[in-house]
Amino acid sequence: SHELLNQMCMFEIKMLAVKKECQGQKLGTELVQKSLKLARDLNFMYGLITCTNVYARKIIEKQNMKSLMDVNFHNILLNDAKTPVSIPEHPHSSASVWFIDLKT
Repeated sequence: SHELLNQMCMFEIKMLAVKKECQGQKLGTELVQKSLKLARDLNFMYGLITCTNVYARKIIEKQNMKSLMDVNFHNILLNDAKTPVSIPEHPHSSASVWFIDLKT
């Protein structure tokens, strides 16, 4: 059905997190690689991830994902058009959306 096709079209990685004491062991890279492999094995057409962390961004870039959008948190303003909605601490500097064609 059309609904099933839409559900199987886009594989989204909702969250990527590695416990602080486990960082530096390439676990984030392995999680993304295995997630994309699973998506391919399940015949998804595209992959998508939203990222706010500069370290996760490096992992995503290495997987040949393409950036669709990147917005610095300083540029997301309240209705007064002057005050940022939120400025998270480092390593969260911007929100970016990444895409990959899983058929290639």
